[in-house]
Amino acid sequence: MAILKKGQLFFVYKNQFETFLETYTPEVSRPLLRKIAEACFDHHAPAVALFLNNKGGTSSCVCYMPIYNSINTFEQCGYEFADIDACIFLDVLIIEDILWELPRGKIFTIKEIAAREGYWQQEYAILVFGQNGDKGTMKSMDMTPFSNMKIEKESIDFERQQLGVYTDLVNRHPSNKLYKRTQLRLVRLIEDHEKLLNVETGFAKLQYEAHFLAFRLKEFALGKFDALVFEPVVEMIDGFIKNIHKSMMHSYLLQVSALASTSAVLFVDMVPKDVNPELMKGWEAGREHLRKTIAATSVLTKKGDPGSRVNAFCKKAKLDPEQAKNVLGSVQKIFPKSAEGHGTLEIYSRDSEKPLVTFSHEGLDFFTKAKKDLEDSLKPVEETTVSGFLGQIYGWEGEAPRFVIETEEKRRLTIRYTSEQTSEVTARFKRKVTLERIKEGRGWNLLSWK
Repeated sequence: MAILKKGQLFFVYKNQFETFLETYTPEVSRPLLRKIAEACFDHHAPAVALFLNNKGGTSSCVCYMPIYNSINTFEQCGYEFADIDACIFLDVLIIEDILWELPRGKIFTIKEIAAREGYWQQEYAILVFGQNGDKGTMKSMDMTPFSNMKIEKESIDFERQQLGVYTDLVNRHPSNKLYKRTQLRLVRLIEDHEKLLNVETGFAKLQYEAHFLAFRLKEFALGKFDALVFEPVVEMIDGFIKNIHKSMMHSYLLQVSALASTSAVLFVDMVPKDVNPELMKGWEAGREHLRKTIAATSVLTKKGDPGSRVNAFCKKAKLDPEQAKNVLGSVQKIFPKSAEGHGTLEIYSRDSEKPLVTFSHEGLDFFTKAKKDLEDSLKPVEETTVSGFLGQIYGWEGEAPRFVIETEEKRRLTIRYTSEQTSEVTARFKRKVTLERIKEGRGWNLLSWK
C-alpha cells in the first residue's frame, strides 16, 4: 500500500476511486469511504471531499463535505446528509468552478471548515467526483502542508458568497435548522478570517499601537478569547482606580474590541466618560500609573528574593506597601488556577513589542511568595517609636506625601508627612532613621525624629 503524502489533495474520479482505495488506504478504512461516497452521489452531489487523519499508522476518514455546483440541485436533494458512522458531516458548499482547478483561496476555506468542525488534523484530503474520468491518471495538488496555507482575501470573498447562498436558503426555508446552522457557522468563520487577514497584512500589529492595552491568550480554542479570563482583569483595573485614583472612579470606561487570529487577542481602551479639560491632566496621569503598575507586576512573577522583588515592584509602580497590598489581591486572580488549565495571559501596551507581563501558572508560585512577604511585613505594629531604613518616598498630586520604613524584622511601615516636612524627609533618604509617629485614623503620621 502506497503512503499518502501529508498536505496532498487528490482529485479522484468515480471510476478511479476503487483503485485509489486499494493503492492508498488500509482495507479496514475502505468500507466507510465507499459508504460516504455512495451516499453523496445518491443525493446528486457532483463531488465529495473526504478528510483523513493518520492514527497509529492507519488513515481513517473523520469528516466529509458534499460539494454542489448548483444551488437548485442542492435544494432539491432535500438536505438529508448526516454523520455516517463516526464520520462527521460538514456543511455543504456550492462551488460553480471547475473543481480540479480550485484556487488556493477556496481550498483554504474548505480545509478550515474541516479542521474547525470535523477535527481534521490537516493531513490528507481526497476530492472524489461523481462522474467518470480517464482511468490512467489521478490529479493531485501539493499544499505542503495544509496547516501552512495562508489566508487570502479570495477566501473571505468566497465565504461571503456562500453566506449569501445560505441566507437565501434560510429565507425560503425558515424552519430548516441545518440551513440556519450553516449560515451562523459561516458568519463565525468570516469573523475569524477577517481578523486573521488583518494579522497577515500587518493591520493587527498596528492595532497593538493604536489601543491602550492588548490582552493575548497564548492557549486558546479556535482563536476565541475566553471572557472568564478577562473578568479578573476588569476587577484588577477597577480595584486599582478605586484604591489609588479615587477621583477617576466614576469617570472612566473600558472599551473592548476583539481580535481572533492565530492567537486570541482582546484590545482595550480606557477612556473618560466626559472630556473635562480641568481633569484631563490628572486623568492621563492615573491611566499611565495603571500601565506602569501592570508592567511592574512582572518582577513578582520571576525567581528571586521575595522581599527584594516586592521593593522593586513598589518602586516601579510608585505604590506604597499598603496600596500594593490592595492592588495585588485582585492581580492574583488573573493567574491560571492549575498547570493543566488554559488561560496563560500576556498583556501588551501600545509602546511595547514584548508583553508588559505574562500571567502563567509557572509564575504564580513566585507571585504568591512575594505577596505573602508583603502581607507579613504589613502586620500591625503599634509602637510609636520605630527604626529602620527609609528607602522609598511617595506622593501623588492630591494625596498626602509618605515614605516607607523597612524595619530589621522586615516589616514595611508607611508614614505620612506634611509638605513642610519634605526637606527633613529627603535629607534622610536611603538612611537608617529613628522617628516618633502618631496614629491618625487608619494610618500613621510623622511626629518627630529621634
